[in-house]
Amino acid sequence: MTLLIVVLFTTATYAQTEEIFYSPKLPQVELSEARTTLTRILRETGNLNHPKLIHINGYGNPKDVSVFEDRFEITVNPQNITFYFSDLSNYTIQIIQIKHPAATNYEAYSNYEIRIGKLEFFIQRNFSETSFLDFKKLADYLFYFQHQSNSKLYDSLIAQFEPIAAHYRALKVKPTVSEEQRKYIVQANSLNQKKMYDAAIEYYIKAIELDHTTYPAAYSNLALLSAQVQKYDVAIYYMKKYLLLEPESPDARSAQDKIYEWDISIGK
Repeated sequence: MTLLIVVLFTTATYAQTEEIFYSPKLPQVELSEARTTLTRILRETGNLNHPKLIHINGYGNPKDVSVFEDRFEITVNPQNITFYFSDLSNYTIQIIQIKHPAATNYEAYSNYEIRIGKLEFFIQRNFSETSFLDFKKLADYLFYFQHQSNSKLYDSLIAQFEPIAAHYRALKVKPTVSEEQRKYIVQANSLNQKKMYDAAIEYYIKAIELDHTTYPAAYSNLALLSAQVQKYDVAIYYMKKYLLLEPESPDARSAQDKIYEWDISIGK
């Protein structure tokens, strides 16, 4: 009945059935308590009879874990591994259930994983209820630090965008979309219709990188697409940029209401 959280730095291939099992909730705690809780979870995996810390593939069990405002560090002989919370921004933090089909002489079972790029945490079968609650808390507190990091970043970026948006609003004649930008917009719309949301986001970003203000609807579309892949911090950021450019738009009320909905999805 042991919880084993494993951090892997290689990408594995899974042939089994996978589905989202749990989407984290934002803990309503102060930063100091969040650091303490995440430290405990990372250190106290396992039970008294068979204690385990994080196991790192190829290195074994770490000697120590430290959680700071911007990162956590895992000490493993002969090196120290550092993971920055800012690196969480590109990932959707979820617990994935991996269902292993029954095979000859074996029972069907499930494993549960949290994947952050090449960084993977997983809980093996035969875990206790208490251990699994800690695993869900691990997802919650990784989500907490992701949200903290995103909030600081996006507040800064919004502040930088405000004078750009003010200049755009003051223009009597608005700039027009270039042909190259139009190409990316059409391609993004096509990918969206095919429900290829991550790819559609990529092409909308290409469009606004050519010009930040010629097509304000790109920000609204990016917001909706980001929400579709459950990146609600990012969705709120893009919708705020849209509203800075088009505060009097006919859909401004519904755009603001979306922000309120996404706040609830985050758990704020």
